[in-house]
Amino acid sequence: MDNKKISVHGMKLHPYPFDRIKSGQKIDELRLNDEKRKLIKIGDQIEFSRRPDLKEKLIVKVISLNTYPNFVDLYEGVKKRYPTSDKDNFIEGLRQYYSPEDEVKFGALEIGIRLV
Repeated sequence: MDNKKISVHGMKLHPYPFDRIKSGQKIDELRLNDEKRKLIKIGDQIEFSRRPDLKEKLIVKVISLNTYPNFVDLYEGVKKRYPTSDKDNFIEGLRQYYSPEDEVKFGALEIGIRLV
């Protein structure tokens, strides 16, 4: 009998990435590797809530976790899956949410996901 406890983590998403996960087009979530994200383990689930009203929900299973010291290294690690995104736009997109100070403090995280 497997006694491994599966945790469910809550996260909010804007409509575009939420809809891409729902359609199966988006298979990872890129975040700051802050204290909240450090609790995530492979096999856990994430409940995404669609902004702005947070009423629509999706549940995904965490299938991989990759950490990076910064957004440049994160870009290098995932750029094959984002061929139309150049490095500057990619990093600028992350900087809309996370400060350079937090990037240095926490690093970055790629969460591989699959709909359940």
